[in-house]
Amino acid sequence: MNTKTIASRVASVAVALFALTQLVLAGQPQFHTFHFNRTIIDTQLCSFPIEVHDEGQVRLAFHLDKAGNIEWVNVTTSNYRITLTNRANGISLWTPSPEHIIETAFDTTNTGLVVRFVLPRVGLLALDAGRVIFNNNGDVTVAGPHMLLEGDVGALCAALAG
Repeated sequence: MNTKTIASRVASVAVALFALTQLVLAGQPQFHTFHFNRTIIDTQLCSFPIEVHDEGQVRLAFHLDKAGNIEWVNVTTSNYRITLTNRANGISLWTPSPEHIIETAFDTTNTGLVVRFVLPRVGLLALDAGRVIFNNNGDVTVAGPHMLLEGDVGALCAALAG
């Protein structure tokens, strides 16, 4: 076998391995991590404006099919914190928020602890935890306590009002 034939076979194998690697890698998740830091004013939660600040690390994992199309997205947070502040009196409450989100073409599923606001000597003010599925057709399936989602914000707003 001459050098030209060996080089040709090596080149063919290399091209085939490269093509196979690209097909395999197309099915591997693509990860993106970033620091999220946002402040908004919420005028719907209570009868007075509340500053909502959420901040922490967010990790997106895009799960792809063999063609490289997104099949679903996995969102996780770490060191994530939500702070509510009544700017009129300066009262603030904060909660960790280590929730987990899976987004598909059909629905969005939130699981874990979304918020848990507790005030010393008062107790639980609001808790959203468990699972919520938002289907693209508008249906919502709730499992677990979801006080904010269900509008049970009286104790939370009273604490923020002072």
